[in-house]
Amino acid sequence: MQCATRMYYGWILSSLLFATSCGAGNDLPEILVVSDFELTDHRGERFASHELTGGVTVVSFVFTSCRDVCPLITNQVANLHRRVDDPNARFLSISVDPEVDTPARLAEYGERYGADDRWTFLTGERAAVEGVVTRIFRVSMGERNDFAGGYDIAHTEQLLLVDSRRTLRGAYDTDRAGMERLERDLERLLAD
Repeated sequence: MQCATRMYYGWILSSLLFATSCGAGNDLPEILVVSDFELTDHRGERFASHELTGGVTVVSFVFTSCRDVCPLITNQVANLHRRVDDPNARFLSISVDPEVDTPARLAEYGERYGADDRWTFLTGERAAVEGVVTRIFRVSMGERNDFAGGYDIAHTEQLLLVDSRRTLRGAYDTDRAGMERLERDLERLLAD
């Protein structure tokens, strides 16, 4: 596999996230509060973490040049986005390739997948993005690894679910079972 995105959590949090992502609604664990951060969205505007408050957010980590797992991740998010049309269901994709993924490029990428106002794509200075990914969401983000015909950036493939109080409630694989659990948990949090 060219894309080394199968890197998983480097902290004890990883096992907690995976083991607890099978619950639903109020039964979901409160894993961590998403602390304050600011990045740039696909419109070129400042996005602050307080904007997560009030909605239930599915968070993904991708990059637009990825030819391996990122299209699968984004397709899964796009399918979920189409099925769950609640205005309080939000979607946040953070680029792990901020040097390449400009706001304009992310806007084009979002259009390709049918993103609307509920789906935000984020980028920024590499240090800021890496801080958000690794210290705030506590998932992996590797360095760019060049190879003949392209490059790769290792990152988590899991989707994260953040509730209306900015509390991380679970992590989900993008396989069928994981997506079914994610959709069920998303719907239950929306109903709370």
